[in-house]
Amino acid sequence: MHEDYEVTGDVFVPARAFNQVLLNLVDNAVQSGAGNIWIELKQREKVISVAVADDGPGVSPDMVHRIFDPFFTTRAEGDGTGLGLHLSRRIAQEHGGELRYEPRPGGGARFVMEIPAMEQAA
Repeated sequence: MHEDYEVTGDVFVPARAFNQVLLNLVDNAVQSGAGNIWIELKQREKVISVAVADDGPGVSPDMVHRIFDPFFTTRAEGDGTGLGLHLSRRIAQEHGGELRYEPRPGGGARFVMEIPAMEQAA
């Protein structure tokens, strides 16, 4: 696990939602067989960005358009519900943000969630 936090001071986000998305993304990276996982945290103006990248197999180009669909999974039958990315994207959107996939240079996957920073801790 590699961490790169480019923030100064406290970062205020909806903790429960933020943690759920982060856990889903890290779990997907682990389940893909990734040997390395990178977590980046940045704050630009009033937007918090967290990226989870890995050196696993990545997402094949023919599946990219489906990865956020409910019940879509690349895992073996009975091993997961196919809801993690769908719910993670919905959580980001419900908090005024977005979750997107980007191919990782050098192989693997990279997911980026951007949400507005909260004014203060809830």
